[in-house]
Amino acid sequence: MRYFFVSNLLFFILFSFSQNSFIKKNLSDSLAGFNESLVRLEMLKKGVDVKDQKGYLEVAKKEFIIRKYNIKFKEEEFKPFNFKLGNQNVYAPPCVNEGFELGSIAGWTASVGQNTNSCNYPNTPTLTSLANPQHLAIFTTPFTDPIAGNIPNSPFPGSRVLRINDGTPSGNGDVVKIRQTFNVTSSNFLYEFAYFMIAENASNHNNCCNVPLMSVRVRDCLGNLLSCPNFSILAPTSSSTACSGIGPASWTNTPGNTHYYNVGWQKYSIDLTQYIGSCVTIEVMVGDCAWWGHAGYAYFDSNCTDFGFVLNGSSIFPAPNYTVNITAPCGTTANIAAPGGLNPYLWNGPPLSGINNVTTQAINASVPGMYTIQMTPPGICNPIYRYINLTFTPNLVVSATPATLCSSGTNTTSTLTASGASSYTWNPGNIISPSIIVSPTVTTIYTVSAVSGSCSGSQTIQVT
Repeated sequence: MRYFFVSNLLFFILFSFSQNSFIKKNLSDSLAGFNESLVRLEMLKKGVDVKDQKGYLEVAKKEFIIRKYNIKFKEEEFKPFNFKLGNQNVYAPPCVNEGFELGSIAGWTASVGQNTNSCNYPNTPTLTSLANPQHLAIFTTPFTDPIAGNIPNSPFPGSRVLRINDGTPSGNGDVVKIRQTFNVTSSNFLYEFAYFMIAENASNHNNCCNVPLMSVRVRDCLGNLLSCPNFSILAPTSSSTACSGIGPASWTNTPGNTHYYNVGWQKYSIDLTQYIGSCVTIEVMVGDCAWWGHAGYAYFDSNCTDFGFVLNGSSIFPAPNYTVNITAPCGTTANIAAPGGLNPYLWNGPPLSGINNVTTQAINASVPGMYTIQMTPPGICNPIYRYINLTFTPNLVVSATPATLCSSGTNTTSTLTASGASSYTWNPGNIISPSIIVSPTVTTIYTVSAVSGSCSGSQTIQVT
């Protein structure tokens, strides 16, 4: 039975909290003193929907028992599901099947409980394994959702996405969580995710802690829940006195205001730079309302990648470090684009650059120097900073003819030539010339330093 809060909860209490004195009491006394009439009157005053009344009453009974016996719950880990949607082991390598392209939840663990408070995390002390596979399903985009209509491809590569929670017409108080642990490296320190949430309109609920929910949270390698980033998404309602919606989401509603859903995929990113060399756990949780009468479900996709800046639409400069060195061709304007999903952006540049409090994702810079970008995506605690050291260099081309010499006879000398700048200095030798003739007796590496206006650069070439 789904509604186990009385006898089954007490059974759970017996075996989980045997140290408490209430064990010795007769189970039939557990609800002694509970005033059901008062709770029903409270529901009437609040205008609790008929669909919510059974859940509201059971939650009230559960809270009464917890208060009566002063039960102290420990945070438990969700147990794995036991159904055929693929291997669910926890993986240590950098990201496994994070986008569900294997057609399963391989690499993830999953679990289910019942929502008691949409504002808490985790929001239920009672965690059980999943009884059937309907709580999770893999879909191939594009497809049609019965409420939101067309669900297009997600922003990430591939075509498969995961539906979290069952999406039934009326809720059962379910809250479903998936999680994956992986090592953070210099090639996957940007975790991107996208979601498309659908929720029944809980217009009679008096606050946001009772409505359908979605959360995306992160734990460190020791299992500690991080205070940030914290993506908490609570569905809005049509009532002006109820919940207006919380979290990074753009909503619309269906005809008749029966449901709210996102306006397209909502894409966000989490910078994991500080965890490079360690590991993190990503947790995603979606649930029905806390009174059980209104369903909430979401389509979810994610992607592990690096964090890079794009120069002139093509060259990518990864940024696992806080300072990023970017080199642009001399005589050009450098178009530097920050990674998507980390907005809003705030750029500032060196004197005379003209870059002052610029809020666009990309800037056009023609002055060398240090540029600072501040990124403050939703859910973050502190802004993300990167320092862009921009230099301009000549389009230097260097050649050696021939590059391999003989010890005697022909091919005992090589001509080294540089082009693309206005002046050149060769070392060893400190020779100022576009070209030099060399005849080394051992393998030698030559360096040419070039200057063109305010631009400078250097290259090396080996002669053997």
